This record gives sequence, structure tokens and C-alpha cells, in this order.
Amino acid sequence: MPDEDRRRYLFAAIDRATRWVYVKTLDDKSAASASGFLERLIAKAPFALSKITLRLSYSFKHYPIPIKPLNSLYWTP
Repeated sequence: MPDEDRRRYLFAAIDRATRWVYVKTLDDKSAASASGFLERLIAKAPFALSKITLRLSYSFKHYPIPIKPLNSLYWTP
């Protein structure tokens, strides 16, 4: 937008079965921000998460659980 002077990054999670959506805009796409997003997602989800698939998974490479990219294996907690 013309009136904005900084970037924001959209992190989104969509449950394939229910279409439940969790979205956050963050100031950066660092590993710390990505990890924080996942922690908040897990805490806010109204159901237990069994698998997570990601795009741009390099943002999550330092997360303490094995996250795999969208075209690879699922992560299962």
C-alpha cells in the first residue's frame, strides 16, 4: 500500500477438513516469528493437530520439531 513504509508477513493455517482458519500478520519471517506462530496456532486450534504441511518451510527450519515442506512428508506430533 502506498501509505505503508514497512513490510508485514502473513502467516496462515487452514484446516483442510473444516476450513477453520488461523491468520497472523508479523513484522518479519524469522525463525523466531515462525516458531511463535506455530506455538500460537497449536494453542488456539479448537481441535488436536495431527499433521502440518508448509510452504516456505525454510522459515521454520529452527523449530524444535521436524517440519517438512508441503511436497514432502507430513509432520505428525
